[in-house]
Amino acid sequence: MGVIVGVGGGSYAFGEVTHILRQIVRLSGKNALRLLFLPTAGHDEDDGDDPIRDIFRACGCEVDTLKLSKEPLSEDALRERILGADVVYAGGGDLKFLMDTWTATGADRLLREAFSRGTVLSGYSSGAMCWFDLGWDDCGPGHSFVFVKGMGLLPGCCCPHFDSDVWHTFTRIVPESGTDGVAIDSRAAFVWRDGVYKAISGPDGETVWTMRKDEQWRLKPLA
Repeated sequence: MGVIVGVGGGSYAFGEVTHILRQIVRLSGKNALRLLFLPTAGHDEDDGDDPIRDIFRACGCEVDTLKLSKEPLSEDALRERILGADVVYAGGGDLKFLMDTWTATGADRLLREAFSRGTVLSGYSSGAMCWFDLGWDDCGPGHSFVFVKGMGLLPGCCCPHFDSDVWHTFTRIVPESGTDGVAIDSRAAFVWRDGVYKAISGPDGETVWTMRKDEQWRLKPLA
C-alpha cells in the first residue's frame, strides 16, 4: 500500500504548512526526489505558487509543474511526467475542475498507477479531498457547498479548512452522505499509510477530525 497526505489549509508564504511539506518529503524515503506539482484546481494559474515550489526545493526536491488544462501532451509524455515523480502534490482551488480535468486528460488513471507503484500522493485543500470518494467543496453555484466525486483511493468524504466556521456545515452533511468523514483543520494534515490514518498537528493544536457511522457520527480528533 502507499502513502497519501492531505493538508487542510494555511499560508505557504508565512510558513504555516512548511512542517507538513517537509514531512511529505520525508515520507518518500528518498534523499533527492522528483516532485510533480499539479496546480489543476487553481485552473492552472500558478503565478502565486512560488512559495510552494521554494519550500519543496529547500527540501532537496527537483520540482516539475504540470499544467494539465494548458499543456497538450501525448499519452506517452503525460505518462512520463506522472510516473516519473516520487511525490505528487496537488494544489488547492476548485475540486470539480480538478476532477473534470484529470478525467478528461487521463491523469486520474496514471495517478492511480503511480500510487500502486509507491508514489506519495499529497495535496492541499481540494488537493487533499481529491483522493477520497467525495469532497465537500464550495464549488457549486454561487460558491455553494456540494459533494464532488473524487478518485476513490480513500473511502468516505473529506473537508478541509475545518477550523473555519463556514466549513462546519460538513458536520451536518456527513450523516446524509452515508459515509465516514475526515475533516482537516488549516495548518494540520492527515497521513494515510498502509490503511492507517495519523495526524500532523498544527502549531496551535490544529488537528484532523473523524466522524464515523459506527460511533453515531460523533466528531472526535484523530489520534
